Amino acid sequence: MRNYNPLKIMGWWISLIVMIDLVAIPCFDLHVIVGEQTLWSFLASSVRIAIDGLFVLGILASIVYFKQFKRFWAANCLILLVLGLSAFRDLANAASIKYIIRERIDSIGGCMIRSRTEYYSLERNKVRSQCYWKNDEKDSVWTVYSETGSVLEQEHYKNGNLISKN
Repeated sequence: MRNYNPLKIMGWWISLIVMIDLVAIPCFDLHVIVGEQTLWSFLASSVRIAIDGLFVLGILASIVYFKQFKRFWAANCLILLVLGLSAFRDLANAASIKYIIRERIDSIGGCMIRSRTEYYSLERNKVRSQCYWKNDEKDSVWTVYSETGSVLEQEHYKNGNLISKN
């Protein structure tokens, strides 16, 4: 284990995450029904995985390389504290998400129609947003609602082009 040090191991971890991203990003279909944020959501998740991995590697490195950890204990504890708080905050945020998405694909008159409805609650009684695609292009009225049901925003699309925005 002498040839390996904690910083090299953590550097390899980050390199692995970056390589996976570089391989996975071109595999994305840009017309995914989940919406336009798929790539950015993937990258955000990738950063989250990298930070969580660094936290776990930091804990393991502090055990395996105890002499080095002890020598720089203040910096190591500060780094572990920051990474740990970030990891636990992310777990708390994930537990607070209480919405659901319903997606549907239909074929009408030779056209592929995709729709997505997002709900504020798991019971599907309050609609959060509605979106539509026709042949993989934005189409129809895209609407965002408040929790009380009032319309917050509407965008009108035709064949992928924004016609109007309210």
